[in-house]
Amino acid sequence: MSEPRERTASALVVIDMQHVFRDADSQWATPGYDRAAERISRLTDAYRGEVIWTRFVRDPQESGSWSDYYARWNECREPEDSPVWDLTMPVADGDDIVSLPTFSKWGKSSRGSPASGSGSSSAASPPTAACSPPCSERSMRAST
Repeated sequence: MSEPRERTASALVVIDMQHVFRDADSQWATPGYDRAAERISRLTDAYRGEVIWTRFVRDPQESGSWSDYYARWNECREPEDSPVWDLTMPVADGDDIVSLPTFSKWGKSSRGSPASGSGSSSAASPPTAACSPPCSERSMRAST
């Protein structure tokens, strides 16, 4: 059994380690995902402070430029509870999971509410900043 993590002024944030980015058949498959996951696993195992996991989920409103993204990567139009959005790595007891359709350093939800120690946070807010999803060469060729 591992020691509980300490709540500190800093945190290790693990971004979007999800099936939609790992699975080879996904339009958003990311080359090198498994190699990165191995390194992240070593980091999370060694880190004694707070770990926050982000989980990208689709905004069903597809506000702003998101509708163009999903028109291009239409197979990723999955509901929030779809297994494609599940994390692929084990999350330790006490780690926080923040699930949002986008993250912004300018918005209130950029850190979610992990300080509450609730173990997870989810918010249904419209995207405040657009960022393109990662895409593999395969998905780029398929959509052009």
